Amino acid sequence: MSQPVQYMVRDGQGHEYGPADIPALRQWVLERRILAAMQIAPVGTQEWTVAGAHPDLADLFRSLSQAATAGAAATPANPYGQATGAATQPYNSGSVQYLRPRRTNGLAIASLVCSLAGFAVCFVPSLLAVVFGHMARSQIRNAPEEYEGDGMALAGLIIGYVCLGLIALVVLFYMGIFVVAMVAAAKGR
Repeated sequence: MSQPVQYMVRDGQGHEYGPADIPALRQWVLERRILAAMQIAPVGTQEWTVAGAHPDLADLFRSLSQAATAGAAATPANPYGQATGAATQPYNSGSVQYLRPRRTNGLAIASLVCSLAGFAVCFVPSLLAVVFGHMARSQIRNAPEEYEGDGMALAGLIIGYVCLGLIALVVLFYMGIFVVAMVAAAKGR
């Protein structure tokens, strides 16, 4: 018994998703994750065809179109933005495959901003940059299908550690000056 044909889906922005078989593609059509104007091709080929013209999907697109023009609620709108052309990434949850937009991790942004503020304000923002950077990288590693921004988090970490190192050097320098001054004052008595 041969395996069912698997397809890749290409949206209007050139992002590719899949692989998925025809039943999964039909489900994505119902959920409006695949639009008629998108392209599909069997895995391993470059034979892209318009999804609305594919023999296994055309009837479904036709019935959705007729239901929409008749004023019936065909299906709920896609909560992941695919119908509007938003960039998405595949997301697997068990045996169900979804398309969900990736978003930049907020802690990664906070880490980078705090690390840059650390140059002006010193200790607290630099320390926050390191904490936020580690938290962001952990979240991104644990949910790569949901978050992006690992580079921002890494930059925030590096700049934060550099600022903390510079602050430590300045503190040690002033402590050394203080010790030398105290020794000189003690000898001068």
